[in-house]
Amino acid sequence: MNILEVCSAYPPSRGGVERFVQETSRGLARRGHQVTVLTSSRGLKTESSDRTGADGIRVIRFPERFHILEAPIIPAIAFSILGMHFDLLHVHGMSPTITDLAIVLGKLKRKPVVVTYHNDAEATLTWRIASLAAAMYALLSVPVLNLADVIVCATRSYANSSPSLRHIPGKLKIIPMGVEMDRFARSTDATGGARRRKQVLFVGQLKDYKGVDVLIRAIAKLRRDGHDIGLQVAGAGPILPKLRGTADELGLDGGVKFVGNVDDEALIDLYNQCDLFVLPSTSRREAFGLVQLEATAAGKRVVASDIPGVGEVARMAGGFLARPNDYVSLADVILKAISDPHDADATRERARSLSWKKTVDAYDDLFNSIAEGRAVLEHDRTN
Repeated sequence: MNILEVCSAYPPSRGGVERFVQETSRGLARRGHQVTVLTSSRGLKTESSDRTGADGIRVIRFPERFHILEAPIIPAIAFSILGMHFDLLHVHGMSPTITDLAIVLGKLKRKPVVVTYHNDAEATLTWRIASLAAAMYALLSVPVLNLADVIVCATRSYANSSPSLRHIPGKLKIIPMGVEMDRFARSTDATGGARRRKQVLFVGQLKDYKGVDVLIRAIAKLRRDGHDIGLQVAGAGPILPKLRGTADELGLDGGVKFVGNVDDEALIDLYNQCDLFVLPSTSRREAFGLVQLEATAAGKRVVASDIPGVGEVARMAGGFLARPNDYVSLADVILKAISDPHDADATRERARSLSWKKTVDAYDDLFNSIAEGRAVLEHDRTN
C-alpha cells in the first residue's frame, strides 16, 4: 500500500508525536508499504527538502515560517496532497491549517483517511483570545473530523474527555503508543553504585504546559523539608531562562541541573541513572507522555499528573499520580514514590505489553482492513 503521512513536525524535531510518526512509518515500511511523510522543516536549517532516507521513507518538508497563537501555519503541507499519488492518507493532529485541510483534501481525492488524534488544539497562552480560539476550533473541527474513515486515539480517557472526539464516538479506535524495550533497558546498574542523593528526572520540551516550574517548586519544598533529592531536566525550549530564574529564586543551586538536549545514548543513561521519573504536565497539550513508557522500560518508577491520557499511561506503568499544577501534592507523591521499594524487572514487564511492534501491527491491520473494506470498529462500539 502507498501510505501518505501528514504531520506538523518530524525528526530531527524532538517530541512524542515526532517519535510516534517515525516509529510507525518505519514499521509500516518494513512490512512492505511505501511511506511518504509530508511535514515541516522544524529542527532543520534548510527550509524545504525532498529526501528518501536509509529506512526507505520519503520525507518532504515545507518551511515553517510563522505561527498564530502557537500553531504553525503551513497550509502548503495539506495542499501538496493534491499532487500526490497514494492509497491511504494518515493525518496526525490536531494542527490548524494542516490536519483539517489534509482531511478535506484527502476526501476530495476520494481516498481513505485515518486521523491519529494526538491532542486537542488547546492554547497554553493565558490570553483570553487564545482560549476562545481553541474552544472555537474544537467546535469547528467536529464536522471535519467526521469526514475521516477512522479516528485513532492512544488512550480511552483522553478520547472520552476531548471536546471534539466526544461528539464522534462512532468512528473511534484506541491504539496505544509503544516503546522499544531493548533500547532502554540496561543489564547493569548505570548509577555507578550507591549514592545518598536521590535523583528525579524530567525529559521533554521546556514549554509552560509541561509543568516543569511546578516540579522545581516541589523539589525545593522537599529539600527545605530535609530530603536530599536532586532534579535533572533534559530538554530545551523557550521557557528555559524562566526555569533557571525560578531555580535560582528558590535557592536550588546544585539541586537542579539543566542538561539540555541530549542524544539517544545519553538519554538512555539518564533514564537508567535516575531514581524516579516525573511528568508534571498541566494541560491537555500533553495527551500521552511517551517518555513515561521509556522510563518504565528502563525499570524506573513514574510519577505523573492526574490528567486524561497521561494519568492513564502512568497507571498502566504502575506509577503514582499527583494533582496537576499543585507542587505540594507533587512533592508528597514524589517522596512516597521515591521511598517505596520496587522491583525494576517487574516495572519493565509493564512496559513490555506496550511495544512499537504491537502499535505498528495494529495500524497495519487497520489500514489493510480499510483497504479491503472490512469492518474495523466493532470492538470499540462495545466498550
